[in-house]
Amino acid sequence: MFSKNLLSQSDEDEQNEPEKSDVYFSGQTKSYSLLFSRSIDIKNRFVPITKIKRPKKIVIGNSQHALVLYPNNKLELYHEKLGIQKFEIQNEQIKDIVASAQNYQIVTRSGKLYSLASGKDCSYQLKIPITDFIRSTFKEIRQVTFFEEKNLSIDKIAMGYCTNYYLCTDGQFFTSGYSDEGRLGLGQKDNTTHQLKPVKIFQDVERIFSGIHGLSCFFITNSNQLYAFGNNSHGKLGIGNGDIQYKPQMVKTEQFQADDIEHLITAQYHSILITKDGRTFSSGSPIYNGIDVKKEIFTQIPTLKDKFIIRIATGEYRQLALSQEGELFCWGFTNCSTPSTTYKKNIKTPQIIQLPNLNNMSPNSIQISCGSRSTFIYNNVGNTLSLDFEHFFKNGKFTDCALGTKENEIKCHKLLIELRTNNTKLEQINKLIEEKCYSKEQLQNFLKWIYYEEINNATQLEEIFTSLNLSPLHKENEHSLKNDLLRLYKEEDSKDFILLVQIQDEDEDDDNDDDNDEDEPEEIPVHKIVLLARSGLFREMFKNIDQKEETNSVKDYSGKSIETLEILIKYFYTEKIELTADDDPQLILEELEDAQEYYQLNENCNLNHELDRIKTQLLKKLKILLFYLFSLHF
Repeated sequence: MFSKNLLSQSDEDEQNEPEKSDVYFSGQTKSYSLLFSRSIDIKNRFVPITKIKRPKKIVIGNSQHALVLYPNNKLELYHEKLGIQKFEIQNEQIKDIVASAQNYQIVTRSGKLYSLASGKDCSYQLKIPITDFIRSTFKEIRQVTFFEEKNLSIDKIAMGYCTNYYLCTDGQFFTSGYSDEGRLGLGQKDNTTHQLKPVKIFQDVERIFSGIHGLSCFFITNSNQLYAFGNNSHGKLGIGNGDIQYKPQMVKTEQFQADDIEHLITAQYHSILITKDGRTFSSGSPIYNGIDVKKEIFTQIPTLKDKFIIRIATGEYRQLALSQEGELFCWGFTNCSTPSTTYKKNIKTPQIIQLPNLNNMSPNSIQISCGSRSTFIYNNVGNTLSLDFEHFFKNGKFTDCALGTKENEIKCHKLLIELRTNNTKLEQINKLIEEKCYSKEQLQNFLKWIYYEEINNATQLEEIFTSLNLSPLHKENEHSLKNDLLRLYKEEDSKDFILLVQIQDEDEDDDNDDDNDEDEPEEIPVHKIVLLARSGLFREMFKNIDQKEETNSVKDYSGKSIETLEILIKYFYTEKIELTADDDPQLILEELEDAQEYYQLNENCNLNHELDRIKTQLLKKLKILLFYLFSLHF
């Protein structure tokens, strides 16, 4: 179901827009004009965003701004009036980000809580979020110390409209913010009450859900019960009526169990959820619930009954769902592209629209972010080869050569330099550098492109490319790290290292080992730099080896089969898992599932996504086989 374009485009658009991108946008361009290098009329279609590359997550605050998280833990705020603001939380790894109208809340892997808010928003002290669309000024990320002072660690966060929900690792559930319409779950009917500090309303909670436009919240307890409280417009809480719930009430779940829920979003007039087996349920207004009939309990969406849905997103006016087969469904008010926001089309049941042409078209890697009048569709896996080689370059270990003259030389890796410059010898490159008198800054920019494809100064790079007789920089396919490593994988003669795999005979008697004889280990040729760049385990192993020794092999102690290790090594080069007819899929998949932790692979690598893809393929083949056997029987 994949397609290159959402709608037909003019010839001028096709010439100016790239064939593929990591991020696509649809919605009001007035609010996000800084994302585009030229004036553009979206006309209710997805357009590529070239300024955002390889994002980990995109979070939409309101119609004026969005926050982008990158795999290197850096943040960029795209704001209509402030332009692009850059932030970073030092010495912390970001676990998740959620947003309300004027406030982004960030939880780290260590359980700390941070807030990025407008200048008049005191939410970093957990006071009332003050919405000021005219004078909003995001200045800095500040830590919220309330929970840390109480020795509590944050596990998950959710946000509704000017309301905050916090789940601690010990199961305590807190709320703070505006209290009208019962959205804090405190039992108060006084709509003028504002809770300045978090208050615990429940305990033994496992998961929490809300939505930027929702005035309500859902949570799941350890006893596998689903509760909800707050605004209940059109019966969206799924409790069987449309009354405001000032305290948590149990939700009716007739067709699924609470622990079956994969994700749940509540919006202004409806709620929608997907289960772990791909079913989609909704409740609330018939305009938005995808059923075309008002529902006060969660009901499966008929149009999606035969679809395995893996992603859902809902904004103020439209909903999107992505299937495991790569089909993108949309319903609600769909035309949000004009500045006047005149909604021309109301689709009451899910309709297929064409998915934009992302760099990585695996459905498991595609993410969707919906705002009130905008949508981002993006590939959150990105190029993990670049991520690994970026870390490897900045780590500065295991270098074997220098780029540049004695005055401005930079330590690097010879094999990678020559690979990325179409096998130009390092000596020739250094001679050229000396002739052209390239500065150290130019060389650093060149190496950033060599290792992880970052382009800081295109003019400088083009000058170096011309000197090396390389094709123009804009021809990305001829210069991609992925293509170069694929070429390297096929070069058997250049492989400079041997991974030794000791095969153990399961029938051998463990007690009968007097002669201490071992079978000869199997050998897997590999490039040393690839092992070091992709695996933290091998980096640790080589730290303990005397660098003066001429070591050209290392033994693998994982206990994995030779077939699994060959597949994993190929993945290091290609980012693809490929099984042959002779492979035992069950054994290999089980061993590969343990590989990410054992070999200390990048936490953002797409090994798990590849495994999901293989499992889906095997399941489809099994279904075809069963259908064939069934047809033979009858």
